[in-house]
Amino acid sequence: MMNIGRERLRRFIAAALSVGVLVVIGPARAAGGRVEWKSRTLKESDNHSWTIEVSIFLNKTPDVATLPMRFSFQPVMYYERALMDGKEGPQERKVPLEGKPPLVESVDVGFLDPGNGQTQKRTKFSFKVTRGHGYEAGEYDVTIKDGRTDASFGSAAHIVFEGDNEVIDRRAIVFSGEKKKEKAKEGDDEKKEEKKKELTPDDPGYWEGGPKNTEKQEQVEPKGGCGCRVGGSGPDANALAAGAAATLLGLGRLRRRARREKCYPLGFERRGTSTNRA
Repeated sequence: MMNIGRERLRRFIAAALSVGVLVVIGPARAAGGRVEWKSRTLKESDNHSWTIEVSIFLNKTPDVATLPMRFSFQPVMYYERALMDGKEGPQERKVPLEGKPPLVESVDVGFLDPGNGQTQKRTKFSFKVTRGHGYEAGEYDVTIKDGRTDASFGSAAHIVFEGDNEVIDRRAIVFSGEKKKEKAKEGDDEKKEEKKKELTPDDPGYWEGGPKNTEKQEQVEPKGGCGCRVGGSGPDANALAAGAAATLLGLGRLRRRARREKCYPLGFERRGTSTNRA
């Protein structure tokens, strides 16, 4: 009797667990379905975005007209554009990505038919993703899940986002002193030009020890004498001196003659120490 009781209890527990599992997974199966993509290769629009267009088919008609869903974009490939040494223009290459966090878009998908006002188990839905939200040209693995039960809709899809990413400069940086050498050379040329410049006596630098006019210095004849300044042009200095001496001598003679005529009137002569009167 005891063995029979234990066997019945075991069967009852197994039946209860089976019912519990069905109750738990029932909504997930009901919410399941499949997804069809209009295109898995998307072109970037002028406003730097990509448009996602899908058709969703549920296993049965949902209880509500709008279901919250999550589109998870896992980056797996990046389309790089880089400047390389010895290459002309940006070079494109595909860079595999690992460990990047997914980009998640939470959207509300409507299943209401506007024609008859009834909820349907299939619908077409579209939305946009932009570069401003972190999306770039490359490849992504996309999964769609129910926002309430986390149940997946269909299998993951591999999507390609076409476009031109920002150019990366990968050229080697070369440090050289050519510019400094050119600047130093320009400075030397300026100094040489200053040395070559000839100053005239009218320039202040000519009398301050600046560069002299060598040609004019060679034409100047050396002067001698006592240090008196003698003009280099005009009448001869010796002739002027002789004329001045003759003039002074003549004036002296005239002065003595005038004195003598004043002291001795006409008709008288001075002879010795006595004077003869007429």
